[in-house]
Amino acid sequence: MRLSPFRQLKMKLTLSFGTLFLCLIVTLGANLAASTQHQAIIDRLINHLYPARQQAQQITQLELALDSTGARYILSYDPQQQTQLLYTYQQNALALRTAVAKAMSLADTAQQRAALLDFSQYVFGNGGYDATNRQIFALKQAGQFMTASDAYAQSPMLSTMQRDIQLYTKVIDSEIVQTQIYASTIARLVQILNIGLGSSALLVGGSIAMFITRSIQRLYLRIEAQNVYLTAHNIQLQTLSTTDPLTHLPNHRALQTLLEQECERARRFGHPLSLLFFDGDRFKQVNDSYGHAVGDVVLRELGERTSSVLRAGDTVGRFGGEEFLVLLPETDIHEATIVAERLRSVVASQPFAIDAVQGGIATTVSIGVANYPNDGATPSEIREQADQAMYWAKRLGRNQVRTSAEAVRANRDAELRAATAHALERQELTVIDGCDSENRVRVVQLGLIYSLMGVLDWREPGMSAHAHEVSDLVTAMSRELAFDETRTLRAATAAFLHDIGKIALPDRLLQQAPQHFSPQEWRLLHQHAEIGAAIVDASPWLNDLAPAIRSHHAWWDGTGDPDGLVGEAIPLEARMIAIAEAYHAIISDRAYQKSRSHAEALHELKRCAGTQFDPALVAIFLIVQEKREVDQRPFRHNTAFMLPEPLGALSTPKT
Repeated sequence: MRLSPFRQLKMKLTLSFGTLFLCLIVTLGANLAASTQHQAIIDRLINHLYPARQQAQQITQLELALDSTGARYILSYDPQQQTQLLYTYQQNALALRTAVAKAMSLADTAQQRAALLDFSQYVFGNGGYDATNRQIFALKQAGQFMTASDAYAQSPMLSTMQRDIQLYTKVIDSEIVQTQIYASTIARLVQILNIGLGSSALLVGGSIAMFITRSIQRLYLRIEAQNVYLTAHNIQLQTLSTTDPLTHLPNHRALQTLLEQECERARRFGHPLSLLFFDGDRFKQVNDSYGHAVGDVVLRELGERTSSVLRAGDTVGRFGGEEFLVLLPETDIHEATIVAERLRSVVASQPFAIDAVQGGIATTVSIGVANYPNDGATPSEIREQADQAMYWAKRLGRNQVRTSAEAVRANRDAELRAATAHALERQELTVIDGCDSENRVRVVQLGLIYSLMGVLDWREPGMSAHAHEVSDLVTAMSRELAFDETRTLRAATAAFLHDIGKIALPDRLLQQAPQHFSPQEWRLLHQHAEIGAAIVDASPWLNDLAPAIRSHHAWWDGTGDPDGLVGEAIPLEARMIAIAEAYHAIISDRAYQKSRSHAEALHELKRCAGTQFDPALVAIFLIVQEKREVDQRPFRHNTAFMLPEPLGALSTPKT
């Protein structure tokens, strides 16, 4: 029977939509399968391969410690020391066996297990490394000292043992590389499937297309976030968790852990432990006079110079700001004072930052010394005593070493306190442990937010200098507008944190030229203002800055991001930040853009007044620049921003 044209059309449409739905279902199924596989790969990296690599590093450290302890035992002639070393050797052997067992539990391939079995058999099997060492130890205990010493020295087992664990490490590294390549391939496949899924969804219909597109976008963002997390986890986070990015020394967190460990070891074995706590004298003047970039050079060189004078086994790290902490295990107060004086002398002997400043910068340090157990029984007590000693070294004239005992005596001397009051250039910082709960939360929250700015500067060099310069320009504009000090400080803080949302962006967006961005990358980049506003909005002490940060890319004519605000509906501080940021971006060198002159930057601001920028504020900015040219001095109005006192060491230098 011949069908009517309407029914033929209806049948064709039904078949077409049926085919489209089938393609859609097949594409969606393939997409879900690929995504599931991608998640499984990520889980394997996080739960097996990365921990296995860390375990291999621990095994390497333990085998070296085991061999070192054995050698010291063979060479020792002190019975008491021999007993202690033999006990330590047994503990290290047990720890190595435990570490190998943990690595075996993480092994998820036959090649990993085979490499671990070879290593375990060689170390703990019959005739292996451990058994051979115990035979050599027995010879020593039987009085055959030379025979035992020769046998231990001629044993080739350490190199073989190291080769075996290196083989296991290579297996892990190879599997990590292969898995990451596979994960990248799956991710690309998922992206291709997403494109196909989106195309099919558009053909099905408006409502269905909108629903599926949103689902795909959420999935894409989740995959992208996972890829970013993997890259950061593999390249940055392990370093950032324990290392200061500027000086490459142990950071605050690592120092806290090391101090607790050394205190426990000193308590267990009855050994002394000394601390040196120091910072640069009048370091704020370095930042104010030469800029934060030069200040960073001085801090880096200070860390290097400190490391050069310490002994093997000593540890120096950056505690925060320009503060450094030195751990001196098995060192009494007299020996620690000698080390501190040697350090002070070396720092003062030559100028810093010679390559950055003609003639260099003369810098000195004030050092406080404290000792366990004489000056405190806990890590926090010892650190506090060392800090107080450093405080008195500054109060008594700087460029000197003071012990905790001297600080205690000085605190009791009212006449001395009165006589040295003129030397103070800062209030005593309140210890966080002494804050009430509300202030403690404030300290932690603000510290985390300002630490994010440090991480962002590490990812995009120059970001810290940019933030300070924009903040300085906004401060000058605020004073030209006759803001009171409180509002000026809030505006400066918002300007300093205006780009904090970039912490959530991939590295390629921070380093790539904007003209090469795809539409998707432009959308991600434009989200940084909203992300930054969300970050500060989470803190009750910074949430009033959120509108200025959110709208600092809004245009005067309403065409900017993110809310399409027009004219004076845009927060005043946001309009000020937009002008200051644009000016500094134009005159600054970027990886993808050459700097332009001051005159060209001002011309560009005038050209965009009334479209991109508030014309009245552009006029205010020109007045600020005219005054700056007359004064011929750099902006450095207020870099303390809104930090509470206990966080001063994290953002502004001590004097």
